[in-house]
Amino acid sequence: MSYEELSEYEIIHHHLTLFKDHDEKTVVFSSLIAALRDARQATGRDLDTGICADRFNNNQKSNWLGTLCYLIILDQMGKCYKAKTDPALTKLSPIQRCLKLNTQLPDEQIDAIYALRNAFAHDYSISNKNEKYPSLRHHFTLLGFYSDPMITLPSKIWDGRPDTKSKENMTYIGLPWIGEIVEKIYNTVVSLHKENNLEVILEGGATEIKNRYLLFASDN
Repeated sequence: MSYEELSEYEIIHHHLTLFKDHDEKTVVFSSLIAALRDARQATGRDLDTGICADRFNNNQKSNWLGTLCYLIILDQMGKCYKAKTDPALTKLSPIQRCLKLNTQLPDEQIDAIYALRNAFAHDYSISNKNEKYPSLRHHFTLLGFYSDPMITLPSKIWDGRPDTKSKENMTYIGLPWIGEIVEKIYNTVVSLHKENNLEVILEGGATEIKNRYLLFASDN
């Protein structure tokens, strides 16, 4: 089957699977899986399974770049998919929607993860100022272990000023948990696809997934 003739199911399958031969002359490469493998490598996880073999002695598990990569994966999955039975939640960002639909995290913790993504992605910092939404205004201490709880929210909301940062308005996040959450959501999405219960919500549908996230190299 040619690249142009791929069905919706095949496009999603390619998006959710590893670099592989499509046929004798065509190789398919998914940016989602490229990011997943990069995140796993950076955080010391198994490249194929995402399992962290040694949760306590793995010095890479709190790698900032690997965590950012996991948050980008969360963003891409939230843009593309939801379970057919799930609500649309169109007013939420892709990351917020993905976490809301696939975890039991409270909204305040979801917003903190979204704020961390913004801080990392925009200028690789650990503070996020947001004048419109106080729940997205955080300065972070990033923990390199599986903290309990995963996220400790501040006792009072930070006002966004550098000179008012304190322990009372600081947000603590155990970075290794980010990888655990994203790996679990990824496995859920794969299972939903196998069960034919996955819905494409990206504007433009499966064709846009193919155009944006799949790279085909051909000898033709």
